[in-house]
Amino acid sequence: MTTTFTRAGAALAAAGLLLGMLSACTPEPGPDPTKSPKPTKTAIFESDEEAFAAAEKTYREYNDATNAEQQGDKNADSNKYLVGSALEETIQARRDIEELGYRLDGDITIQQVIPNLGSIRADRTQLELLACLDLTTSRVLLESGEEADIPNRPDVIASRSQMTWVDDRYLISEQGEGDVEQCD
Repeated sequence: MTTTFTRAGAALAAAGLLLGMLSACTPEPGPDPTKSPKPTKTAIFESDEEAFAAAEKTYREYNDATNAEQQGDKNADSNKYLVGSALEETIQARRDIEELGYRLDGDITIQQVIPNLGSIRADRTQLELLACLDLTTSRVLLESGEEADIPNRPDVIASRSQMTWVDDRYLISEQGEGDVEQCD
């Protein structure tokens, strides 16, 4: 079960990492990840700083959308910020968590976003971010409404997100656990 929570967290919190972005209902399928738009081939920003700022903006919008979904906002759609394996894994993680009878109460907040400076491509169409996510204002609940007992549930998790420029914005294309030691 811990592996399921870690995968869900990585996929979802990074909702973008630990049950942070779960909805009590099955998500609507997003775009077919096998038919994703192709990344842009031309440089899109004049500096790495601009590219990382745009990617961080997307990640923050994604986090806001997943929190809104969790609060029952039917207009929120966190899947629109995902593509490829990130989308596939998030949908599967949500199904797994729902099947286990869990749901999230409360929001996941972003403590900080750290750019991985060595990850950016020369044309700035791909880069990687590490998001430090605060779980202290969220609880994992059972179907009965009681709080689930999750041993060793951390207060802060690190979510690593690969961002890919698609059409006119960055999308999260891969997610995984990051090094929480980088979160101070």
